[in-house]
Amino acid sequence: MTKKFLGLFTMLIMIINVFTTAGTAYAYSINSVQTAETISLSETKSVTLKYGEFYDNYYAESGKYYLFVAPYTGYFNFTLTGWKSRTDGTSDASVYVTDSYGKSVDYGGYYNQYYNDVKSVAECTKGQTYYIEIGYYPFNTPDYEALGNATTTLSLTITPHNHDFDVEAYSFTTYYNCKRCGYSYTKRTTTIIPARTTRSASEVSKDKSSAKKAMNKAKITNFTAKSNAKKKITVRWKKIKKANGYQVQLSKKKNFKNLVYNIHTSKKKLTIKNNIQSNKTYNIRLRAYATYRDAFGNVRMVYSKWNKNLKKVRVK
Repeated sequence: MTKKFLGLFTMLIMIINVFTTAGTAYAYSINSVQTAETISLSETKSVTLKYGEFYDNYYAESGKYYLFVAPYTGYFNFTLTGWKSRTDGTSDASVYVTDSYGKSVDYGGYYNQYYNDVKSVAECTKGQTYYIEIGYYPFNTPDYEALGNATTTLSLTITPHNHDFDVEAYSFTTYYNCKRCGYSYTKRTTTIIPARTTRSASEVSKDKSSAKKAMNKAKITNFTAKSNAKKKITVRWKKIKKANGYQVQLSKKKNFKNLVYNIHTSKKKLTIKNNIQSNKTYNIRLRAYATYRDAFGNVRMVYSKWNKNLKKVRVK
């Protein structure tokens, strides 16, 4: 038993020597929050990281901290460049923005295949201090696969964020949803009813009947909801014949009181980020709708039933 113990102890010493006597740099972040480098608006700062084995030395420099003081209250982009895609076309790069208390204030921060970048969007308050942590692991990139190591220069740039709204307008309400950060709002509109009707009763009845018939036959299929990243839920479903759009609702309660998210959309896929919290479970439901015009030309909706099986998602 003594020999066995000595053997394990000797092995431990050998492992320690690999990471100490060979002059190895072994640090996940090359600085800390306390020693974070300052970065300003519209400024770009770069850092060169090493990961893997270089001539018997193993490096694990996978990130760095920066400090940012907001010059005004508003939204800002924190964009990371210089990373390389993995062989599957994705990336293991990230940007996190937290306040001085360590609370996350950003929207996103992971590789976005649609925009082909890594970008966080954060709402910051004038004069407040924020910490940005950039991270990158080069596993499965061509360089790392071929050499067993990778040297990567990452650059962080902070710029003002301008909302890119996806606008969906209906008779009395217009929905505005930022494609980038998840910020959304609705605007009520006033519809002026004309003095005379513009459509006959038979036309309205025919269109309304057709919409009802289509929604009575509508079936929600291939409806999935997943959380593959922090503070994000991705919802997909199959297109429904004769549907003009869909309504998606999220709530922490099964009865859907106190909705967290509610939207009408013509899409078949949504990435929901607004008001989503990590380590929380959300209930999600979906229904389709068909439209017709009433006697005054206003758009009216006829809904299908909600999906039968309630979807539950635990957010990362």
